[in-house]
Amino acid sequence: MECKVKDDALELRKKLDDSDALAFLASVYFLSVNGLAKNFVDRMRYYGENGKPALAVAVAGGTWKG
Repeated sequence: MECKVKDDALELRKKLDDSDALAFLASVYFLSVNGLAKNFVDRMRYYGENGKPALAVAVAGGTWKG
């Protein structure tokens, strides 16, 4: 794996690769997940050939206005 952006993403990605599974939960605002969650998903995209179990959960609430 190589990345031109110098941050902790590759180190974090290696930790995720070593894990048994991933559960990612995010709140939904204005019909989408928040920006930090979107950035995380974009940066942690799939690099390998062998997939692992993953669970993504998005939760939205109502306005309670009917």
